[in-house]
Amino acid sequence: MWTPEQHAALVRMAAAGLTGSEIAKALGVTRNAVMGRAHRTGVVLPMDERKTAICWAGLAAMHSDPIIVARRKEAARLATQKLSDAQVETIRRRRGAGEKIAALAAEYGVCDSWISMVANGRRRQQKAA
Repeated sequence: MWTPEQHAALVRMAAAGLTGSEIAKALGVTRNAVMGRAHRTGVVLPMDERKTAICWAGLAAMHSDPIIVARRKEAARLATQKLSDAQVETIRRRRGAGEKIAALAAEYGVCDSWISMVANGRRRQQKAA
């Protein structure tokens, strides 16, 4: 339970620029407690600039690397050609009957997310695109 004094301290420390971990240490609670309270009450906590920069740099490198982009395009192209219409209907029927995605993926030699897309009817949209 958060006391009004703890909440006021949370708001004050967040406004001062302290991170969730620093606030948690000062208040004697867990970081998750601070993050949850901030989220529920709308208190904006500052982000660790170093971690944010590393994350964005990694994403930028991943999306701009021509080899990675080419491999993703090729994987998407192969995935749309991998299953016949009869196989797609079988997967939809068996998935509707409750069969596990992992079992279907192993049987047809595709990844779990591909089975999910097929079972949810998104294969046609991708093929047309």
